[in-house]
Amino acid sequence: MKHLPKHLQPRYRYLAVEFTLAHERSVTREEFQKACWVSARQLLGDTGSANCGLQVVKFTFNNEHGKAIVRVRRNTESKARAAIACIAKISDTPAFIFIRGTSGTVRSCEEKYLHGPSL
Repeated sequence: MKHLPKHLQPRYRYLAVEFTLAHERSVTREEFQKACWVSARQLLGDTGSANCGLQVVKFTFNNEHGKAIVRVRRNTESKARAAIACIAKISDTPAFIFIRGTSGTVRSCEEKYLHGPSL
C-alpha cells in the first residue's frame, strides 16, 4: 500500500503541558491520556474530540510534578487547550494543569517550553 502524498498527510501541533497533583501519588501515561480524552469528550463532544485527535507523545512524572507533550491536529489547538485546561482530576486525584505553549515540532516544544530536550 502506498503512502499518502505530503500535501494529504495530516498536520500536527504539539502542546507543552505541566501538571501538579494535590496528593502524593504516581500517575502513568495511560491515566493522563485517559484524563485528556474524558475532558475533551465532555467539553467538545464525540466529534469534536475526535477532530482534535489528542495523543500524549512524551510523558514524565516525578514527585507530584509531571510534564507531557500532547499532539493535536492543526487548527484545533484552541479547542485542545481548552479541553486540557478543564482537567480537574487525574485518576480521582485533584490536579492543577498548566499549558506552557504550542509548537510545530516535538523538539522545539521541549526546548522552548519544557527547558531543554531532556524529556
